[in-house]
Amino acid sequence: VLNRADDSIQSGNQIANLLITGDDPSAGQSGAAINFTAGDSWTTNYYPTNIVFYNDNAGTLAPRMTLDSSGRLLVGTPTPNTSLTVNGQGALGSEDASGNGI
Repeated sequence: VLNRADDSIQSGNQIANLLITGDDPSAGQSGAAINFTAGDSWTTNYYPTNIVFYNDNAGTLAPRMTLDSSGRLLVGTPTPNTSLTVNGQGALGSEDASGNGI
């Protein structure tokens, strides 16, 4: 775990990391992680922080979801092309090219 709180932190710097490992961490076995990165340069009373959630996909940690420092929730993409607003109950779905739910 890395914990830094000074003005040398720049945008994109890792601030802290929570790593869930297999029974042999030295073998690089990782099941999940939560990374905290600077969303912008830190200054006095301004600490914008992104939270990135990872899980294992065939032996490699892959980013799945990001809560960025502006409050946007990014799922499956680091660069969204639209925003999503959810208030109350809702459901999301997708269809493949044949119109089948996936």
